[in-house]
Amino acid sequence: MQKIVLVLLIALFCSPACAAGPSTLVVSVDQKPALSLQLPEGWTSEFDAKKNQSDIKQPKFEIHINLWNVPKIQTVAAAKPLVDDVIKGEVTDFRVTGTKDVSIAGEKGQLFIGTGSEADDGDPSYLEVFLFAVGGKVFLLCAHGEGNGAAAAHDSLMEMLATAK
Repeated sequence: MQKIVLVLLIALFCSPACAAGPSTLVVSVDQKPALSLQLPEGWTSEFDAKKNQSDIKQPKFEIHINLWNVPKIQTVAAAKPLVDDVIKGEVTDFRVTGTKDVSIAGEKGQLFIGTGSEADDGDPSYLEVFLFAVGGKVFLLCAHGEGNGAAAAHDSLMEMLATAK
């Protein structure tokens, strides 16, 4: 009987907190939380230890969203030359067709828009790559896919990045 009451109490108190809603992605660097992002409703994330990247899944857009910490780099400017190397497991032959300054977590970041080839099958890909810093750590978020899915997801990506801390 006590077990049933305990289970009911846990269910009662957990229900509001456990209800479906936005989830938070926390990225750790050197085993310490370094970046927190509030994911849009229905989006999920998982960490791919083999690639050392976080993969963000979304139900609405047919794109891939990958997030990396750029290790040993402390500024966006210092990370710019490393973009191709960081994303090469997902996209190769990245050709930047436009750049834009963005503000993420109160810091100046960069958005690189361009094209490339999917690393797994060579298909053409459209990319939006965000390079930004939070707390002295630099991160790179790459949204990519065939067609214009990354462009269609731009506003949702910006809303998510606006929650960075």
